[in-house]
Amino acid sequence: MDSPLDQSLSIMRDDWNQRAREDAYYYVAFVNPHQEEDGFHTSAAEVVRELEGELHRLDALGEGMARRRALEIGCGPGRLLLPMSRHFEEIYGVDISEEMIRIARERLRGVPKAHVMVNSGGDLALFEDDYFSFVYSYIVFQHIPSKEIVLNYLAEIQRVLVPGGITRFQVRGAPPSKAGEDEPITWKGCVLLDSEVVDFARGAGMELVGIYGEQTQYLWVTLRKPPRPSLDAVTSTSSSSTNIPQRGPGAAISLWIRNAPPGADLIKFGAQINGETVRGSYLSPISRDGGCQMNVTLPRDLPLGEVEVALVDHGRVLAPRLTITVEAAVLVPRVVGVCDAKNIAMEMRSESGGIKVLVEDLEDPGTMEFQIDGLVVVDVDITSTNLVLSQYLFSFLLPRGLGDGPRMLAVYFRDRIIYQAEVTIALGVGAPIPILLEAVTSASNGSSRVPQRGPAAAISLWIRHAPPNSDLTTLSARINGQAVAGSFLSALTAEGGCQMNVLLPRNLPTGEVEVALVHRGEAVSPAQTITIEPAPFIPRVLAIHDAHDAGALRVLMEDVENPAAIQFQLGGKAVKDVHTTPANRDFDQYLFSFPFPAGTESERETLVVTAAGRTVHEAEVAVRLPGRRGIVVA
Repeated sequence: MDSPLDQSLSIMRDDWNQRAREDAYYYVAFVNPHQEEDGFHTSAAEVVRELEGELHRLDALGEGMARRRALEIGCGPGRLLLPMSRHFEEIYGVDISEEMIRIARERLRGVPKAHVMVNSGGDLALFEDDYFSFVYSYIVFQHIPSKEIVLNYLAEIQRVLVPGGITRFQVRGAPPSKAGEDEPITWKGCVLLDSEVVDFARGAGMELVGIYGEQTQYLWVTLRKPPRPSLDAVTSTSSSSTNIPQRGPGAAISLWIRNAPPGADLIKFGAQINGETVRGSYLSPISRDGGCQMNVTLPRDLPLGEVEVALVDHGRVLAPRLTITVEAAVLVPRVVGVCDAKNIAMEMRSESGGIKVLVEDLEDPGTMEFQIDGLVVVDVDITSTNLVLSQYLFSFLLPRGLGDGPRMLAVYFRDRIIYQAEVTIALGVGAPIPILLEAVTSASNGSSRVPQRGPAAAISLWIRHAPPNSDLTTLSARINGQAVAGSFLSALTAEGGCQMNVLLPRNLPTGEVEVALVHRGEAVSPAQTITIEPAPFIPRVLAIHDAHDAGALRVLMEDVENPAAIQFQLGGKAVKDVHTTPANRDFDQYLFSFPFPAGTESERETLVVTAAGRTVHEAEVAVRLPGRRGIVVA
């Protein structure tokens, strides 16, 4: 007996094969029945622009990989494959419907780099790991009845994307309207909330770099698969040489890493040296392209000669393995650091009344002596800090009678001075460079004047010194005291510069409003001011189509202040039983669904839409009456 999942896939295949045989173009684009090829191709333009807007992110993959292969999930008859094929060396499309794939092959005969195939409808098992640079899907997941199938598709996308690859997809972010409740399960599909998308991205280790359309049918999401680290070279930490002393201060190597993720650290990264796993001692800041340097101290008693070194990521040894040459070394004690006794980051300076001196290449710490301005230091505390480097930390209080100012520190080994330097005795504190909010502007034109509502009611926060791992879960905004999540975060520059776009919350007062940057729940930069300007409501009709069942209409409107004030007449008859569903709260969009007035007989009627008694739209429409084939055309 088939499992519930197998039964869902079987129903999906049967339904979509039937729809393909009946009218593939209509059920894919949902525009007009029996549409001509030119009109069907034109209907893809807006969606193609939506997808093309994310292709610039692929440039980080480098030449030869950025535009190598793309995949469309639920390609249908190839409406999007055809225009998207111009951007890639190869493009693939999969669909659960054999009939849809048959039509797609016919349409794409003249595009040899386009390949279409039937898949199971629930996975991407046809493809190997790390295969595609770009994976996209539109109005497909919203028709899948099982959330389990959709989430498995997302996991499969993560698998088949190359490290650094991008996926752009749309899911149903809100339940269907009451007018669509009776639609087949393979049409109304399942709902995947924005919070569930965020949870998936976090659990799968994907980077969320774009999301909008929350609580609507069209929730758009962009995710990035973090690049996989690789080892470019292994050298001495002090030079570019691959000859490394067996012990002493030079007994350390630098692993030069490419494609390190922003959250990389010495817990995730390590090294394997001569078959032994070794933790790193230092990881440099990660550059914009993921380049960094990890320093590793050689383990004790390595054999002389050639030794293999590999990068370890989350416990997994990565290729390639590179070779260094280990050479014999003689210990020569030397001072490698002088700092405050309590603040080790304060070098060559004491504000606590004590000093720490770090000495390496030292076999016997009892042979050391310290003087400050000729006064011998007593009661020295000694701590072994690194056995491999023969490194010791000497801590002591300053001799009595020393005042503030520069003082001479002298270090002796077996009565021979090996170090002499000036140390400052003083008070002072340091401070890290804070995240900075440089400016707040309109997201569309750079002005500080922003409309209170409507499509342009969005701002850009221009940020400096953002941490390397910043994303829309760590950065947000506070507008007029209200916490607001961002909708877009640009790639970070090497200096931590980036742009975060935020949609204005509803009902902001007009006039000057404060905007603050928030990092991990706390305001981290002084607030900036924008001017909120009034924006009058001008209701307009965006689309008119049938409600999938004959005898009913749907009207999508934008800029609607009060949906209750919207009235409809069809053929001179007042419409009753209007069902209203919010479609996009940011743009004040509403979807109005209603049955034809009683007695509607003509297949062409005049639709009049009024707002508070004023006509805002009037057009003749073709209606689909029960028992007759047709589609509404505005």
